[in-house]
Amino acid sequence: MRKDLMLGIGATLIAMALFYFADHPTAKLNIGKNKIDSDSDYGVPATKKVLNSEDNEAARVVVSAPSAALKAGAARDTISKNFAEHLKEIGTCLKINAAIDNPTIEPTYDNLLVSLRPAIGELVVQMDDWTQMDLQNPDGTRKRLRTEVNYENPNTPVKYVQLYNINEQGFPEMQQVDAEKARNPSDDYINYLRGGANLVLDERGSRVYFQEGEEIVLVERAGVIESLSMTKNGKTVSCTGLDAATSNCQCSQ
Repeated sequence: MRKDLMLGIGATLIAMALFYFADHPTAKLNIGKNKIDSDSDYGVPATKKVLNSEDNEAARVVVSAPSAALKAGAARDTISKNFAEHLKEIGTCLKINAAIDNPTIEPTYDNLLVSLRPAIGELVVQMDDWTQMDLQNPDGTRKRLRTEVNYENPNTPVKYVQLYNINEQGFPEMQQVDAEKARNPSDDYINYLRGGANLVLDERGSRVYFQEGEEIVLVERAGVIESLSMTKNGKTVSCTGLDAATSNCQCSQ
């Protein structure tokens, strides 16, 4: 049974890798860090769910004003200190030795991989499940670009792009796009949909796989890890709010 499971994981990873490199032939296996218009790496707009929208469930997000607490240097220090402690919790939960050489570690994708590398080795493949960009047009209006990858057929995953306008109340309204071009969209088409808009907030959800089949599921917001989940040795650790001064990790079987 374990052999069949590993073969299944292997087939999925190969398909994901082929899809990724077909879409990004010169890209490296990492998550790009897009800079946002903010005076702090952690000056990230807070988000909240909108319960009564008829738009796509994943796009039901209203962007509010940046959190003043996250702009403060003391808050950034607290976030980094908490993340170093959470790495210890992850190691204890999963029974692995994470490399923690500093009492303060920024919660970034690269820092996470460096800390876990001694215990689980190098990554095999990294793949975006979804990405989302909140944008502001030159006239002050806002819109959102979201991509999602459908893995119903793991041998031929399909990426789709969606476009939303953000109305005056902050609610997303889905816009018409070219159905053919929106399926496995090219970078040129995504740039066309973006137009001359400035990036306000960049988010993405990804999965990372390692040599022994370990999987890390994570969400990044403006280049900072917001949440992650990892399973190994029969246990799962889940951490949330990693980009905030108050964060939490839980260990479960």
